[in-house]
Amino acid sequence: MRLAAWGMIFLVSPLLACNGEVRSRLLTPAQMQAELSRPEGIRGVFGYYDKTVVETDELTQLADSSGKPIAGSCTPVRARKIVTVADQEHPIQIWYNYGLLEANQFSVQLNSSVFTAINSQSAPDQGKTLSNLASAASTLSKIGAGGAPPGPAPRGQPSCNAGPTLVGYEPLHLP
Repeated sequence: MRLAAWGMIFLVSPLLACNGEVRSRLLTPAQMQAELSRPEGIRGVFGYYDKTVVETDELTQLADSSGKPIAGSCTPVRARKIVTVADQEHPIQIWYNYGLLEANQFSVQLNSSVFTAINSQSAPDQGKTLSNLASAASTLSKIGAGGAPPGPAPRGQPSCNAGPTLVGYEPLHLP
C-alpha cells in the first residue's frame, strides 16, 4: 500500500507544477558578451532599466527669441538637467521558464533597449499572470529640468543660448 501511495505521488507531482515563471538576472557587460557568444544562442531577451542622471550640455550658439540662429560669436554656457537614460552598465536578461503541460505567452516591450513592459500569460493561469513587472521610469524623465544661469559674458560678448552639445552625465545625488 505504501509503495502504491509513493507511486501515485511520483506520478501526480509533475502535474502540480504546471505554471512557469518569468526569470531575470543582472549581468555584467562581460557576462552579456559571453551569453551572446554561446553557440546554442541566447535565452530570452537582453535589455536595460532606466537610471536618472544629471546631463550637462554646453550651449554654443546664439538664437533670437523665436529660436532662429543669429550670426556672431558668443560665450559658451553650461546647462544641467535631470534626465533618464538606459543603465548600460547593468544589462538584464529576462526569459520565461515554462511549466509542464502549459500553454503560455511571454512578451517584452522595449523602447531603445529599455524595458517598458514584461508580460506573461499561461493556461491554466491560476492567478499567476505577471503583467507590467517592469514599467519604465521614463515618466520620471522630466522630474526637474533647469539650466545653469548664464555667467557674465567677457568683453561684451553675449552668452550662448542655443545649440546644446552634450558634455556628459553624472550621477544624481538626492539630499
